[in-house]
Formats: sequence, C-alpha cells, structure tokens
Amino acid sequence: MSDTIPAIETNKSIQMDYVKVERIRFLYRGAMTAVNVNIGILILTLWLLWGQVEHDNLLIWAAAILVVTAFRAVSAYNFKHKSADIDDIQTWYWLFLCLSTTAGFTWGISIWIFSPYENIVTPVLLVFVLGGLTAGAAAVLGAVLTVYFSYVLAIMLPAAIWFFLQPIQNYFIMAIMLFVYIFTMMIAGYLYRKILIHSITLSKDLIEEKNRAEVANRAKTEFLSSMSHEFRTPLNAIIGFAQLLEMDAESPLNKHQRESVDFIENSGKHLLSLVDEVIDLAKIEAGKINITLENVLLSSIVEECLPIVQTLAFKQQIKINIDDQAIKQYVLRADHIKLKQVIINLLNNAIKYNYQGGSVGVSCRKIKENYLRIEISDSGKGIPEEKKKLLFLPFERLGYEKSNIQGTGLGLILTKRIIDAMDGRVGYASKQGNGSLFWVELPLVTE
Repeated sequence: MSDTIPAIETNKSIQMDYVKVERIRFLYRGAMTAVNVNIGILILTLWLLWGQVEHDNLLIWAAAILVVTAFRAVSAYNFKHKSADIDDIQTWYWLFLCLSTTAGFTWGISIWIFSPYENIVTPVLLVFVLGGLTAGAAAVLGAVLTVYFSYVLAIMLPAAIWFFLQPIQNYFIMAIMLFVYIFTMMIAGYLYRKILIHSITLSKDLIEEKNRAEVANRAKTEFLSSMSHEFRTPLNAIIGFAQLLEMDAESPLNKHQRESVDFIENSGKHLLSLVDEVIDLAKIEAGKINITLENVLLSSIVEECLPIVQTLAFKQQIKINIDDQAIKQYVLRADHIKLKQVIINLLNNAIKYNYQGGSVGVSCRKIKENYLRIEISDSGKGIPEEKKKLLFLPFERLGYEKSNIQGTGLGLILTKRIIDAMDGRVGYASKQGNGSLFWVELPLVTE
C-alpha cells in the first residue's frame, strides 16, 4: 500500500509519469474546496466549543488553523498559475504533503489543547469533528496515499492517544474505536486511490484514442483533397472523349456503339459524382465546410433547382408540383449554394425512388421559433420500417445497391451535415407503399 512519489526527470525528452502527475494535479484542484470546508468547520467548531473551553486557547488554536489554511490557499493559487511547468512537480508534491499534514496535526492536537474537560461530551464532540474531516478528505487526498495517510495519522492519532492515556475505561474503549477508525479510513483511501488511478488511466487512453482518430481523419481528408484532382482529370477526359464520339458526324456510331459510349459516359459521370460527394463529406467531417449565411429568397432557390432535375423527372415521367404561393413569401437565413445542393439532393431522391409516372411535391410552412419547414414529398414506394435506422448512414442505399437506380448513398448524410451547420434540422416521415416526406427546417429572416 505504499505510495511514495519517485523523483521525476526534468529532461523534456523523457516521458513524464502521467498518472502520478495527474494525481498531484488532482490534489491541488481540490485544495480550494478543502480550504473552504476547513473554514466552515472551524466556524462551526468555535460556535460549539465557545462555552465549553477557555477562550484564549480556543482563539489561539483557531488562529493557527487559519494561518495553515491561508498557506494552503496560497499554494493552490500558485500551482494553478504555474502548473504548466511540470518539471517541479516533485516539489509541489512535498509542499502539499507538508501543508496537509500540518493542517491535520493542527486540528488533531485540539483535543490536547482544550484538556482537561468537565465531561466526556466535549472530547467526543471534537472526535466527531475530526472524524468528519478525515472522511471528507478521502475524496481529495486519497489520490496520493502518502498524503492521505499522513493526514489521517496527524489528525486522528493525537485524539486516539489522548483517549488511550486517560484512566477511565470508557475512554479506553473510545481509543480502541479510534484506532479501528484510523485503519478503516486508510483502507478506504487505498480503495479510492485504485478507482481514481483507473479513471485517470481510462481518461488518458480515451484522449489518446481521440487524438489518433483526429490525426487519421485529418490524414484522410488531406489525402482525398490532394487526390481529387488526380481523380477528376482522367474522369473528365473519359467523359469528354465519350461525348466527342457521340458528336462525330463524319463517323457516326452504330446502335451498339452508341449504347456502349452512353454507358461509358454515364458511368464516368456517376463516378465523378461519387468522388465529389466523398470529398464533400470528408471536408464536412474534418470541420472544413464553409458556410456563408445570407438572406436567401426560397423561391429563387427552387427556381434554380428545377432545371437541374427536370431531365431526370422527364425520363421518369414524374410531375413536380410546386406550391408557388407559399414558397414566394419567405426569406431564409442560409448559405445559398449549400441550400441549393440540399434541395437538389432531396428532389433527386424523390424522383429516382418514385414510381414511373408518379409525382413530387414541394411546399413549405412556418413553424414555431421562427423557422420555416421546406417539405419535399413523393408518391414512391416509401421506406421499410426496418431500413429507417440506416437512412442517414454513409454509403447506405437501403437495398437499392443492385438496382438500376444510380446513387452513392451519401446524399442524405451530406444534407443532414449541411443543414446542421446552418443551425437547421432534418427529418422525414415515410410508410412503405405510401411514399415519403422529407423536410428541412431553417431560420426565417424576421426583419
């Protein structure tokens, strides 16, 4: 159960004993609380003993307590402002040990200072005060056993010896009880120390894992950013050559060749879209998303989005119904480009996962807290109940991976991250066979 603090190397290149350093820091973090508790208990003790013992002895003892307490407060203050330099941690340890032991002894000798007593009530009252201080100190001083053990012995041993030396049997029994209490408190301190060390170690491991994850995430983002040009250049070349082959009037393609070139072009565009969305997601996860909030007219956003999705809607024979009266009257506080990306994502999904000849609706309504809810509904198949929990996971396409519906599984998670960054909310309602309703809520401009 020994808990001596070995000398800590001052060489910066040598790794510090993290757990022991944190335990000493823990002592000083709790020092001001101990100071306040000591002052409070001192005031209570003065009130209880004022009519029981000589006033001169009581005031001298109280002054000694206050002096030691002041030194403890000053040392805690200094440590707080100098603890960045951990080279002197051993010195701080010895300082704390000396001051806490002195404080404990100053409390402990009170039973001798106020002796003799007219009855057993006063010394027993003092023992209860000392026992309370000992038990309460375990929560802080238990971090380092040498500190706690010396405090326990300094505060309780004088009282136990005093009772042991009294020629009265009841006092002797009290002395035995105090020795048992001292031993019990030491065991409690030892157990508390084990729990604290486990907590500090676990905290350290979690911090290290978090740091490693952040480093890996930054490396991933940097890799994707640096490789984006390498991906885009050949893909754009492939798409460009495919388009040139389609437009070659001198050597027109036959039906089979045109189908092959169309497949190459569509696959290239799909892969380019996937690359763009992966890079966007990586930037958002790395906190590198650029949001520029401005006043945005919702009707202008919808008007810009419609031409982009009309071709896909025409192929699917999907009718897009816009609630013009509702949309034209609202101005949002949002990023124009990012909101446009969100609306296009939701409209594309509503069209792609719809029935041939179905419909898509775009409407909005004001909700509480000065937010506007933009709703995009479809008459599609809806989302099965068991698939809903997967909806906002990256690369999750809810069973459509092997269908002829193109997609990356990143549209919804990008939508959610973008809306979150604009202080908004994303939600949905869907029932299998009855279509889906996706909505985003964004702040309204109220001026």
